[in-house]
Amino acid sequence: EPKTTLQQTKHKFTKINTMENIALLLSGGVFGFVLDKAKTNVPLVISDQMRMSNFTMMRMFLAAAATSSAVVLALDIMGLKERKPKAVTALGFGKMGGFGANVLGGVLLGMGMFFTGSCPGTIWAQLPVELAYTGYVVCGGILGTILYGYADKIMHDSVPQYHSKKTLEKSDITPDRMSYRMAAGMFISICSLAIYLLNLAFPWQDQVSQVVVSRFQYDSANPLDPTATVWDPAVAGLLLGLLQIPVQLSSAGSLGQSSGWVLVSSYIAGIFDRNLDKNAPYLKDAQAGIVGFKQLLLSVGILGGAVLSQNLGGYPTLSTVAHDGSGNEFYAFFGGVLLLFGARLGCGCTSGHGLSGLGALSLGSLVSVVGIFAGGMGAALLFP
Repeated sequence: EPKTTLQQTKHKFTKINTMENIALLLSGGVFGFVLDKAKTNVPLVISDQMRMSNFTMMRMFLAAAATSSAVVLALDIMGLKERKPKAVTALGFGKMGGFGANVLGGVLLGMGMFFTGSCPGTIWAQLPVELAYTGYVVCGGILGTILYGYADKIMHDSVPQYHSKKTLEKSDITPDRMSYRMAAGMFISICSLAIYLLNLAFPWQDQVSQVVVSRFQYDSANPLDPTATVWDPAVAGLLLGLLQIPVQLSSAGSLGQSSGWVLVSSYIAGIFDRNLDKNAPYLKDAQAGIVGFKQLLLSVGILGGAVLSQNLGGYPTLSTVAHDGSGNEFYAFFGGVLLLFGARLGCGCTSGHGLSGLGALSLGSLVSVVGIFAGGMGAALLFP
């Protein structure tokens, strides 16, 4: 007797062993806990980063990228997990040196980040904070994912080279005359120096005080105090980077989040389109794999971790502007569409490219991250 879609789904889910389920949930929990402690789950922090007026997000991002790179390097040296850079992805028009999808996807994702003050993974850590308009971001993200699913079919039919990928050798940042170990060491050093200089120019406590109006104290002797209202974003980034250890050693392989959106959106689209396998095979195919389930487990963990952080931290009071979320319904919804459409076009989100991808010194991820900040900063200039 043929299996129903639900039975097939359960079968795919059980293919992930129990220990891996637990590891992914716990990893997601730490992810969400850390995002909340650093206050990078507050939309104003992300939007102001694109305005270059608050560097909390950048401080955490640099620390996470450097630590991720150190973890990937260590696992590679020990022979536990071979480094594999994310492949450079093209739009297929013979332009932009084969980086088209990385560039355009990154730009759209960055614009969405500015409008929503969110990312495909961060949104789950925002829900417990009860910020305005978060629901609109989620709905926009689902629509953006579905729209991309149908657009993917059109593009593949009309542009034969769409989403073609370069070889791993051509997707590696490491220069020809430099060893991978030396390149990783340079990357880690550059990120560390940037964190130091940022803190000299913009002390992190001053930056966080723009968002949290309730009094907070930070004990440098106990930087990981779970009951603290806030943590140093660099310390939070260090923990995020260390999450690469369990994730890299699991079959998940990445801290990315956008594939989970594809899985959920595919079932929603299937309610309205009985011919989803023909009209949007990109969405239908997501139901046949387990990557989406892995990322959903991470998402559930992120949500739970943020709830725990809020509870232990005493529910800090945010400024009125910070609590206002995206600012209005249109920005939240439209930004959500851009956020996920861009993430799927560029084959990764901020955590997939910015942490796992850069950690493996992936050239495509570097281009995507540059595109993200270019798109976000451009939107900030156009919509001050």
